[in-house]
Amino acid sequence: MSGLGSKLSLAAVLLLATAFLARAQFDCDAGCDLKFKPVCGEDDVTYQNECLAFCQDVAVARPGNCGGGAGDKPSFVKESGKATAEVMKRFDADGFVFTGLEALVERTPADVEDTLSKAKPGKGPVKKIVARRLTPEGLVYTSSDKRQGLVVPPEMRDGSPHQAPARRSLRGSGGPGDGAVGRDAAAAERDLSVIGSDQRLQVTNPTAYPQRTHGQVDVGCSGAVVSPNAVLTAGHCVHGGAGQTWYTNINFSPGRYRTSGGSVVSPYGTWTWQFVTTFGVWTTSSDSNYDMAVINYRRNSSSQQLGDVVGWLGMSSNACPTPSTTITTHGYPGDKPAGSMWYVPTCPPLTWACGAYTATSTCDTYPGQSGSAMWVASTYVAYGNHIQGLTTYNRHCMLNSAKWPSIYAWAYQKPT
Repeated sequence: MSGLGSKLSLAAVLLLATAFLARAQFDCDAGCDLKFKPVCGEDDVTYQNECLAFCQDVAVARPGNCGGGAGDKPSFVKESGKATAEVMKRFDADGFVFTGLEALVERTPADVEDTLSKAKPGKGPVKKIVARRLTPEGLVYTSSDKRQGLVVPPEMRDGSPHQAPARRSLRGSGGPGDGAVGRDAAAAERDLSVIGSDQRLQVTNPTAYPQRTHGQVDVGCSGAVVSPNAVLTAGHCVHGGAGQTWYTNINFSPGRYRTSGGSVVSPYGTWTWQFVTTFGVWTTSSDSNYDMAVINYRRNSSSQQLGDVVGWLGMSSNACPTPSTTITTHGYPGDKPAGSMWYVPTCPPLTWACGAYTATSTCDTYPGQSGSAMWVASTYVAYGNHIQGLTTYNRHCMLNSAKWPSIYAWAYQKPT
């Protein structure tokens, strides 16, 4: 045998031996424990340990986090239990791999505002889109543009809005304070989002379409239904950003309103979340250019999906308003009575370039409206979501050609 042939044979033997040893070390049928010893896979995804990578057919590129360093254990990482093959493959069809287990926290509106104060725009587009997904059990899944199929049919490029034949009181309505988030006293002292005279008006017909597609997220945010089972909101309404973990109180009450007698009513019930997805660059860097999230909800007790009950807004594939485009927003500002929905008829744009990552306007908002959709009143199509109120303008995270395919894919992925 020639020298070259011998070298090739030796390399093949070594490769087979390595695979055999790994197979002997990890029993994928029995599952992986969750010991924290991070590795970076060749898919540029960080796994909590080597077993998780191996059992999902990912070769290890190097020890430690993909972002560099050996990786000190964050306080919110959990090492209990095992990840079964079923757990690891739960979102395999969507291009997600299981990467670890985290402890969840219940947050208040004040916590959310503190998170937002640390957010900042990144320097520009990220080189690759990485997504992170969470279940109520604390199971964390990660995807990247290497793994995630984001091909969207051309005919769905603007995610058509849908008016469902809503019926009220499907799961009962609540009395005073029914899941409502009260006013944030700290935020009340920093009125940074109402610019000049207050243009906000209370919604008087919250059970009409499209008003009923807007609702309150329990953590103290707003959101809008954008598909049969998903809500668009802000990333900081579901995850604390760099160095932090996920929030657990993100159930959703569409069309919630407050009666003249002071009772808070959830006419379509409060929907239980099933999984939530946001951009990795938000969770690792608090980059407000990617301050968006999609929460997917379970069917109700009548086996109905959220959007089948209240309808949903469409989503623009590349928000590009003209001077005549009327942008509006609905939400639950914390300086108004708890559980009451408010809106601004017209949001005058300041900087709103086609394809931009963020936009600014003088649209009056307030803490509690984070995550509320910025949408076109004439077409019922969302252009983005509100993220931040500042002294002389407010900032919104916009759907553009870089983010929209991910948001659309997350919103239209079927419940598991």
